[in-house]
Amino acid sequence: MGKGGNVVSLAAFTLRDIRTSLLLLFAAVACVLLIACVNVANLLLTRALGRKREIAIRAAIGASRSRIIRQLLIESSVLSILGTGVGLLLACSLTGYLAANIPDAAWLPQSEQVHVDLRVFLFSFGLAVATGFLAGIFPAQHISRVDLANDLKDASRRNTPGRQQNSFRDALVVTEVALSLVLLVGAGLLTRSFEHLVAKDLGLRDHDTLVMKLSLPDSKYHERAQVSAFLKNLQNRLQSVPGIKDVGLSTCPLVSEPGYCPDTVFQIEGHPSPSGHLRDAEYKQVSPAFFRAAGVPLLAGRTFTERDGIGLDDKHPHSGQVIVDQAFARRFFPSENALEKNIELDWFVGNSPKQTLLKYEIIGVASDALERPDTVAQPVFYLPIFDGDSDDVNIVLHTVNAQAHVSTQAQSVIHQLDSDLAVFGVQTVGELVSSTIQSRTYIAGLFGAFAILAILLATVGLYGVVSSGVLQSRNEIAVRMAVGASAPHIFRMILLRGLRPTIAGVVAGIPCALIAVRFLQSLLFEIRPSDPLTFVAVTLLLVVCSSLASFLPARRAARIDPMAGLRSE
Repeated sequence: MGKGGNVVSLAAFTLRDIRTSLLLLFAAVACVLLIACVNVANLLLTRALGRKREIAIRAAIGASRSRIIRQLLIESSVLSILGTGVGLLLACSLTGYLAANIPDAAWLPQSEQVHVDLRVFLFSFGLAVATGFLAGIFPAQHISRVDLANDLKDASRRNTPGRQQNSFRDALVVTEVALSLVLLVGAGLLTRSFEHLVAKDLGLRDHDTLVMKLSLPDSKYHERAQVSAFLKNLQNRLQSVPGIKDVGLSTCPLVSEPGYCPDTVFQIEGHPSPSGHLRDAEYKQVSPAFFRAAGVPLLAGRTFTERDGIGLDDKHPHSGQVIVDQAFARRFFPSENALEKNIELDWFVGNSPKQTLLKYEIIGVASDALERPDTVAQPVFYLPIFDGDSDDVNIVLHTVNAQAHVSTQAQSVIHQLDSDLAVFGVQTVGELVSSTIQSRTYIAGLFGAFAILAILLATVGLYGVVSSGVLQSRNEIAVRMAVGASAPHIFRMILLRGLRPTIAGVVAGIPCALIAVRFLQSLLFEIRPSDPLTFVAVTLLLVVCSSLASFLPARRAARIDPMAGLRSE
């Protein structure tokens, strides 16, 4: 019989999906790098403010501004090189692990050959050092503007940051939080999408069901009668194996890529096709017990018997029987009962050189069975497999338990029938379903790792800024407490100093995230890019992390001894 499929469209979709995923991962890496740069710039600026008097002394004894800038840039570059070295060591150790867990079929056919080569090493090293150098430029330029008259005064006065310095440091924190929010929203959407995929009901039994494949060689099974006799014998022998409840045979796997199974055009008796329009649907040839074995319930009518089909006489085929799924019935019989309707197929029967018009009566309607979690139900009709038209056989075994033992017994039975047959693709339905979402799982995991790294960097950066601000404002806090400010008031004041840039970063990051997540749309499943729950959860997470980052400095500030601070003042 005729075979077909949409292999080209499947490949195009897969390549587009992979390209989108790689671009998104590259964007995530760029966001983490920007957050790290902002973090470094903020911490370098905070550290430099604590050295303002030292820089003023250097300038007073003759150091030029360019020399001071060079000194500060060398210091930041040394830190950058050290950090880059540690990062590259981690990259070398993690590359093998990441490559080994890539879903090979959809990503890299030779993932075992992935490694950090010299070009990647030099590029990464140069990029990291350059970004570290650039992150130190602004703090170096800012601190090198020396005002000898003021900067040489008592350190307690000059250490207190001014409004302009505080505004700039807050702006850097806002940038960190906004970038972190974009990554966290993306990771949250992918995670929720993955949860929906895992929870998706395919309409199949995903437990106690074992599948395996075999292919009958044309040299031994070139006649339809031979194929039919072997399949009937195979079904009966497997049914007698202890631990097997039902045995189903099918020309198509239970779980597959869209377009893997063939489709064909057909006519509905008494319902001519509209002009210029052809009706088509996917078809599968199955055994009578297939629906019980696969856990696909029949909603109306009956299943096949061994007598159903067009017969084994190529020259005189008779009318056959067909079972359709719900999607088929909804599309082609929207307002009437599909049972007892007839469909007509122009197919090649056996080795006949010309097509034959075949009539099939619809004897049953089966529940929809999805090919994989991220697809929707498509029109499918089932034909009797015992007509012997296909050499490829997928065996579905509904087992009681001990599937490994059952698998061994089943393969032994097959080899007893024909020792030349190779059995392959032995898996449970649960394993098959998991394999179809490996790529999405991998992308969600990587994106989530980058998001976690981003929020850790933002939290550490905010903690450093707030903590340094408390140290530099120690005398100011002591004065406030001396004139009546209570410890809880100081605690709230410092806590709000950390929360303010976080809230501003959330406000700035939400519109950026709404724009960015549009590029995630092709990877999402049953969730909108603007999902409010994800945005609310991410916002709360950032506020909590900001509160934790500000909590210790705020508590430290609330415990400052005002007398000690005033004495230093």
